[in-house]
Amino acid sequence: MAQGFVAAQEEGPTLEPSVEHYISTYAQRSVAPEVWEELRPSFVAILTRSKVTEANTLALHATALVAYLAWRHKEARSLEVDDAMVATEIEAFYLNGTSHLGTLTRNDYRSRLRTQAARLREGVLIPPLPRPGRRNVKPGYSEAEEAVIRRAALGQSRPEVRRRLCAVVGFGGGCGLSPEDLCQLRTKDVAVTEAGIVVSVQGPRARTVVVRRSYEPLIHAAILGCTEDQLLLSPGKDRSNPAARAVANAQLFDDVPHIEMRRLRSTWIAWLLRQALPLYVVLHVTGLRSARTLVDLAATIEDPIDAAVLRGDAR
Repeated sequence: MAQGFVAAQEEGPTLEPSVEHYISTYAQRSVAPEVWEELRPSFVAILTRSKVTEANTLALHATALVAYLAWRHKEARSLEVDDAMVATEIEAFYLNGTSHLGTLTRNDYRSRLRTQAARLREGVLIPPLPRPGRRNVKPGYSEAEEAVIRRAALGQSRPEVRRRLCAVVGFGGGCGLSPEDLCQLRTKDVAVTEAGIVVSVQGPRARTVVVRRSYEPLIHAAILGCTEDQLLLSPGKDRSNPAARAVANAQLFDDVPHIEMRRLRSTWIAWLLRQALPLYVVLHVTGLRSARTLVDLAATIEDPIDAAVLRGDAR
């Protein structure tokens, strides 16, 4: 154990009564009570020794720490302070345990956890952040899995839950929107025409895409009853991922694959690659800035290559 960390433990931090009370009575709502009982000793020890004193900052650090410890518990990783609060473990969480979060939240969580680790280990150098990590692209769903997911979304009994889940599945699998894209989408950006449903994606990756025919019923359900300027999937007060929340609120049977909007987007991109479209068209409609993701997804496709396409005979 590092000398600085030993000293910090022996001396013990001096906390304001309000801070000590906050830590000892912290009430979280993101993990099951029985799991929290296992996480709580490490949570209290880490947050106490990290010497965070400002109330607002303390709450932000607590949220990141609970998410990190819950992920470690799920992955059967050690909850011991010495094992958990090191840069390599925090980076593993960033790369593999935050895919359901927005980019800003992911980066904030990593920064806060690294700050806590640095304060825990006074005198021990925390290495600088690596270049942005590259997560492995998850393969898309099979056609059978897609069909099950579509039926599950349309079959929700509660109207608003049905509408939100149809938005996630319809725009993710039907035209490749990411959670960030969907959070900016309004009813007026979706045009139902005789030629299909046309979606005008807003934001830094602005583009126009057309929804796959098999996903059109979900788009109709997603915009049903919405006003023209309404956000189709607005973020909550806690700024959590609304796509993940829409899935979490749904009633899904065991035969339904775990629904992830980013994996639905991968499914749609893999479908695009099977259409023998020009690369510039694929890059435009996906909003990708490079072909790296396409290369990764192409490796997951096992379809036989059509010689007629290579020869130029197929249309």
